[in-house]
This record gives sequence, structure tokens and C-alpha cells, in this order.
Amino acid sequence: MRLLSIMTGIAAMNLLAPGSAMADEVPAARTPVQLSAIAPWPGADVNDPDAFRFVIVSDATGGEIPGQWAKAVDQINLLRPDFVIAVGDLIEGYTEDVDELNRQWDAFEAEMRRLDAPFFPCTGNHDVSNAVMHRLYVERLGVSGQSWYSFNYRGCHFLVLDPSVYDYVPDTQAAQIAFVESDLHAAKDAQHTFIFKHFPRPGWGGPVWSQIRDVLNPAKTTVFTGHWHSHAYFEQDAFPTYILGPTAGPSGELGPPVGDIRQLTLVTVSRGKPTVTVVPVNQLRAGDYVLLDFAQAVTAAVSAAQVRAIPTDDGWLVEITQPNPAPVPVALTLTWQAEGYEIDPPSAALAVSPAGQGQVEFALKRLRDDAPRPVVTKSHALTTPTGEPVEHEARYELPLTLDLPRVTGVTIDGELADWAGVQPLNVAGETRVANDAYGWDGDSDLSFDVRLATDGEHLLLAVNVTDDVVAAEGLDYPWHSDAVELFWDVRPTFKRDGAHGEGTGHAVFVIQADGVAPKMHFGGAMRDRENPDGFETAVTRRPGGYVFELSVPLATLGAAGPIEAGDRLAFDIAVRDRDRIIGLGPITRMVLSSRDDGHAHTGQYAICKVE
Repeated sequence: MRLLSIMTGIAAMNLLAPGSAMADEVPAARTPVQLSAIAPWPGADVNDPDAFRFVIVSDATGGEIPGQWAKAVDQINLLRPDFVIAVGDLIEGYTEDVDELNRQWDAFEAEMRRLDAPFFPCTGNHDVSNAVMHRLYVERLGVSGQSWYSFNYRGCHFLVLDPSVYDYVPDTQAAQIAFVESDLHAAKDAQHTFIFKHFPRPGWGGPVWSQIRDVLNPAKTTVFTGHWHSHAYFEQDAFPTYILGPTAGPSGELGPPVGDIRQLTLVTVSRGKPTVTVVPVNQLRAGDYVLLDFAQAVTAAVSAAQVRAIPTDDGWLVEITQPNPAPVPVALTLTWQAEGYEIDPPSAALAVSPAGQGQVEFALKRLRDDAPRPVVTKSHALTTPTGEPVEHEARYELPLTLDLPRVTGVTIDGELADWAGVQPLNVAGETRVANDAYGWDGDSDLSFDVRLATDGEHLLLAVNVTDDVVAAEGLDYPWHSDAVELFWDVRPTFKRDGAHGEGTGHAVFVIQADGVAPKMHFGGAMRDRENPDGFETAVTRRPGGYVFELSVPLATLGAAGPIEAGDRLAFDIAVRDRDRIIGLGPITRMVLSSRDDGHAHTGQYAICKVE
């Protein structure tokens, strides 16, 4: 009831025009709790008004990746944290050469000047590994003349330790121990205490850990470390402890599942409770990082490679054209998987300038009759103006080649007895599902046999559909219905360039209630014709599916004249399956050619040779 009343109130207030008498009644809030009171869903765990966020950066060295730290700074700025804190290893270090150390720190600080948020450093073994390095660190980044320090923020306490002093500056051990003892007792009432140190294990860095363990409450303490260049979580004497993967240094090769990741760590604190989130470096982007025109142009370039496959007596002549509408050069590499064929040339590479076009021809000679259909792999590569690579790979299987037998005596009645002389082609299996494969439950859910023939004047088609649920509700919208689709390109071979035009088209036959003729919808050259001449259809239900038959004059499809033996016509057949009777449900689509772009291109249609 509360949710309904809130939504009703907001809806009413949103109808107010600016400046109206009641405009001051528009809901307003200044805190998340106040927002919860007016939101349609109040939220299960609303942030406290004093909630805050900080980012932790981890190892930048030990084999720094050039430019990675600068990218990390840019991405931190996108997160807009309250502050940034480190767990050490900010420079390569490991030297007593003061000039070299200053050079390294100057380079680091130059990159950090672009950071919008306050920054709190921490030592690592690369930052301090001898007394000279410790002295310089304190001079440049120390707080109150020390390499350890603490601060409070919104009820929480932050303690930054320097374990390196126990090995390299032993005369400072007592000072850090005394500081930690005093600091922790003073901070015992903090909502939460966060501890930052470079080394994960207690034994690395002297006796400070025993002080922490004896004074602090594990339920109100979180420890962050680095050094291992891999992310992991464990409990150290019951204290939650995170080992952070590097931010700009090298990581392992096994990937995120085992913690091998370059990362930023985002910590959100609400009511003293931290939520720790790993943010992979290079995954954050500004909202305007890609312009619409550029994205559309690159997408068009990658999908624009046109394949024109012309069957010959002993194989294929394949012409591939790559236009480039993108504002950057596009490289296209073409390789073949064609067992049983001799290919000339065996592969090719095109480099296409902006607004340019490249083309290559392949001659495929069949060496044996049972050779499988050749497949060409199209590999695109380009580089964006910001230097990022874009790569895409797609496989293109050359069209099916079928015989188109001449028959007599076929009656369009939804029965298959008069098709006995025509060999059916079975279309089944997941590879034939062109979209929404998640809604396909196997061949009993959707598969079909197709028969194509001609009597010299008409295209004759029979589709025996296996469909466990025939959803025939008389829907007018063809894309949300059980339906049979026919695509055609009946132009002469020399005019068949893959693009649609006169002599191509698309018809959708929506299955209706039993005994009702399919409802027809048309695309392509017939889009504006409600009832083209000569389409004769029939549908007969059977257990587990239905039979669809069609006869249509080839002249209606756009054939230029009478067909003769040896002529080649191109067709594709698709079947749509909508399983859910009530409600829309997934629409599975199985296609003879396995492709889902017949509305856009004709090059993948099956090529049928007239007998």
C-alpha cells in the first residue's frame, strides 16, 4: 500500500507545470534516507548521509607497464572518490642514486598532478629499500617527518604503516611502535579502522601487527595490502585482509578467477561498514568516450564486406569487396577452410583507406564431389583515434547448392504425397538457429524439412515443420508469430550482387488457426503490394507440427522470362517459432542458410540449379 501511495503521489506531482501554484509540493530530498521515503522502491540498505568512497591504488612497479598509471589516474577521476590511498610500490627504486630516485619521483608526481582527489601514499619495498630511499621518501612524501601516519574521516580511522623501516632504518622502529600504540588507543571508538601496509603477512614488517591484533576489534577493522601482484582475500587472526592486485605493474597469466588482474579498488563506507569492489583497470570510460557517428561508421565498415559467390562447373568464383565508411583505415584478412578445394590465391589481405574500397577475387576448384562447403574467415582490424585496437572475426560459409527439379502433378493442399519424387532437405540442429537459441529446446521444439521444385512457371515449396507448440492466435504482426518465410533472388547470375533490387523479395506467411489460410506479409520489391498475384498457400496441422505448401509464379517473384535447364535461382527458407500461447515469449528462428540477415543481403541464399 505504501508503494502504491508513493507512486500515485509522485505521478500526480509530476503532472504539475513549472511555476504552477502547487509546484513547491514536488518531492525533494537531500539525503539517501530522504530519497528512500519518496522513491517507488525505498531500497533494502540505503546509504547513510555520511557515506563516502575512496579508491586504493596498488603496485605500479616491479615491471611497470608504460602509460598504465596515467590511464589509472584518468579512470580514478571518473569515479570521483573522496580521496585516493596507496599500498606501496609507486616507483621502481632499488637504488641509492639520489638523482635517479628524484627523477623517478618527479615522473610519478607529474602523473599524479592530474588526479582530482586528495592522495595518501604508502611505502613499498620498491619505494624504500635502503636508508637513502627512506630519507628521500620522507622529504618528499612524509607526514610530520615520518613515513607512517594516520587520519580520521567521517567517523572512521585510517592508519598507514611503513614496514620497511624494520629492515632498512632500524633506528626508527621504536618511534613507529610508539606511534601505533598511541594512535590505536586514541582511535578505539572509530566506527571502522582501515589499515594500509605493503606486505600481506604479519611477519613481514616487524612487531606492529601484534599491537593491532591486541587492540582493535576484527569486526570493525579492515586491512589492505599489496606486494604479491595478485588479488586475494583472507582473514589474518580474524581480521578481514585484502591483498590487492597491481594497478600498473604486471600480473599473473591465469586471469581474474584466480586474482590475476590489474585493478583499482573502490571502497564505499556507509554506517561504518565497508563495501569493497574490484574495478579492473581500463574498464572504466567516460560517458562520451565514443561518438555515435564514429561507432556507426566502424560497425558499418566491419559488417560491410560483401561476398559474391558464383558457382562454376567445377567450383566457385568468389568476389569479396570491402568498402570503408569509417574515418580510420581498415585492414581485412581473408583465410579459407576449404577441404577438397584448390584455392587461388589461398589467402588475401586488404588495407582500405577511409572512404576507399578494396576487392579481391578467389577461384575455388573442387577436387572431389563430396567436398564440404568452403568457409572464408573475415578478420577485420582497425585502430581508433585514441589508439585502441578494434578486432572482429566472422565466418562466411558459401551458399548451399541444390537441384531445382521439374515436377508435375503437385497440388497445393497441405499434403506431401505428391512430392514423392523430390528429395527433402533437413534443417535441424543448433547451428541452424539464427536467433534466440536460448528459447530452442531441440529438434522436437523446432526443425523442418524443405522441398523446392518448379513446374517451369511456378516455384513450388513444401515445408514440413516440427513444432511442439503451434502458437496460432491470428496475430497480425509477423515477427511475433509462428510463420514460414521465403526469401528469393531470381535475377540472372551476372546481376546477382548480394544487394536487394528488382527480382528479389521476402514473404512471411503467418500461421493462423487450423483451417485458416496463412496471412501474408511482404518485404523488398513487394513491400507495398498487399495481395500480389498468384500466391497459393495451404497449411495442414499434424501431431507435433504442420505442413506448409506454396505455389507462386516465378514472374510474380520478378523472373525476367521463362526459366531453362541450368539456370540458377537463389532462395532461403526460415521458420519462426513462438512457443508461448499467452504472452510473447522467445521467438526462435531457424534458417536454411543459418544466416539471419536475408532481409539485408541475398548472397547467402541457397543456389538452386534448374534441372
